Amino acid sequence: MNKTEVKNINGALSAINVADIISAGRNPRQIIKKQLKASRLFDSIKENGVQHPIEVRATKDGKYELLSGERRLSASRELKLKTIPAIVYSEMSDADAYKKTHFENAARQDLLPLEQVADVKNLMLVHNNDIKAVASTLGMTPSAVKLRLQL
Repeated sequence: MNKTEVKNINGALSAINVADIISAGRNPRQIIKKQLKASRLFDSIKENGVQHPIEVRATKDGKYELLSGERRLSASRELKLKTIPAIVYSEMSDADAYKKTHFENAARQDLLPLEQVADVKNLMLVHNNDIKAVASTLGMTPSAVKLRLQL
């Protein structure tokens, strides 16, 4: 799909070019290609294509910044797919983009302790090092946030 075909509607579902998607580096999960290729997700995408859209936000330069779906995007790239279904947000602040990425990954039980620390550190940047704001976002106490940062 051509970039100009994407409507400027928040939350619009579109098929977008895989090559036009950039990762913002917010995802705390470490994706290892060897593990990805051996996963059920990779096999499913190879067999059936991407069944659940990724989420992206439009950038000013006509590209898309990935919010959620890092593994689906990585598998699509490995499989050399040209397009991927995506929910496109045309307007979203940096803080809201980070929160969306955080909550997508926070629900997962398989985050390693160092990945959890990276997530907290990223939230600290979003909240200008305000531990109380980070604790509120995470549903943790400020002392728990401090402990996580010490790892």
